[in-house]
Amino acid sequence: TIIMLFDLFFSSRDEYLLPLTRAVEAEDVTEIKREAHRLKGSANNLRLESIGALALDIEKSSDTCKGKLLREKLEEISIAFEKGNKELAELKEQGM
Repeated sequence: TIIMLFDLFFSSRDEYLLPLTRAVEAEDVTEIKREAHRLKGSANNLRLESIGALALDIEKSSDTCKGKLLREKLEEISIAFEKGNKELAELKEQGM
């Protein structure tokens, strides 16, 4: 079901954010683009537009943005994951 797909995505948070965070810390533009693109694709497949848009922003700005700005964008993605996970839990409680 769709709930299972969302559950899989949100439970995979660290699989998306840890490699992206490592790439940002290393200022590895190629890896930042790769990991942001992977996250963007997965989020957009589930119509999670806020996460997809943030990942696209990181992907596009990785050439010009460094350090602090990219970390701020990562924090926004982390918050979006937390919000989505909370909303998913509420749907599960409702028996969806």
